[in-house]
Amino acid sequence: MKNKGVTLLEMILVVAIIGVIFIAIVPFFYTINQSWGVAERKSALLQNARIGLDKINRELKEAKSIVSVTTASDINGHLVYSDQSNNQKEFLRYTDGTNYLLGYVENQVTYPLAGPLDSLIFTCYQADAVTQTINNSEIRNIKIEMILSDDQNKISPQTLSTYVSLRIEPSVITLVINEIMYNPEDSIQGNEDNTYEYIELYNNTDTAIDVAGWIVQGSGSETDIIVGDAVNGTGTTLIPAFGYALITDTDTKIYDQGSPFTVAAAAIKLQVNDTKIISGLNNASDTITLSDSTQTEVDSVTYFDTWGQGASDGNGSSLERISATAPSYDSNNWEDSVLNGTPGFAN
Repeated sequence: MKNKGVTLLEMILVVAIIGVIFIAIVPFFYTINQSWGVAERKSALLQNARIGLDKINRELKEAKSIVSVTTASDINGHLVYSDQSNNQKEFLRYTDGTNYLLGYVENQVTYPLAGPLDSLIFTCYQADAVTQTINNSEIRNIKIEMILSDDQNKISPQTLSTYVSLRIEPSVITLVINEIMYNPEDSIQGNEDNTYEYIELYNNTDTAIDVAGWIVQGSGSETDIIVGDAVNGTGTTLIPAFGYALITDTDTKIYDQGSPFTVAAAAIKLQVNDTKIISGLNNASDTITLSDSTQTEVDSVTYFDTWGQGASDGNGSSLERISATAPSYDSNNWEDSVLNGTPGFAN
């Protein structure tokens, strides 16, 4: 029997069948492709987020102190901390103009870590890991939670979180900067702002401390040596146990008749070897660092004119420390003096 070739009708039929099959499976492969693309985007989004959280975890575990942090209700999380070298660094939710991202700030440069972010929340706890706190000095545990979104809206928001236990050790408090008059009332300043400026020290130990040759340093290169004031005091530099000392400059008018301040008779009178304390305390913000004669830092505070309620910013009041054992850097540990200033007295 003679073989017959494929007829045109049969060929058309085969092509039609193939076409139907192709049309049927194209959406299937399209769906697979779309699912694969979404999975890849989700994987990349989560991977970057995990890297960001790991960075936060590692950095905060080695932090020396928490400087400031937003509350647990703030979705624009912002945390500032000091590392072991006293360098301030930050983690925050910020915008690059297009998306909100997780950022890491070092040396005033912001590096993107992950995003886009719908929210970044820091929830802080005390050492018991249960009690929430907004006091920077009490923070020992931090929960970090962020919600990530897709800038193309192809995947649903993803939530990631981590929990960090800080390794901050309580510092041994000896001699502290206890009160700062950095911006005296305008009406009493006279020709020079510095004539009524002073720094009060408090010896928080049961042993007398000699501060002869100790150093007061400002935020720049200004450095002054502490000496005894033999004109207004006895000239001693020995601060008794749980006693107070007052540091002024050589041009001070704080002891003059008509001065608005009464200096405690028991206070040790000290001065720097200069006509101004570290070139004059800055009225907006300054750093005061107290170091011993071996240049070992004993205490340091960076104050701002926003601390307190405004009375210490040129309105006649000093800035007073609340607790000798709470950190100097904590703005919550400072307040305006209700008595304008208490040089040499307990705050």
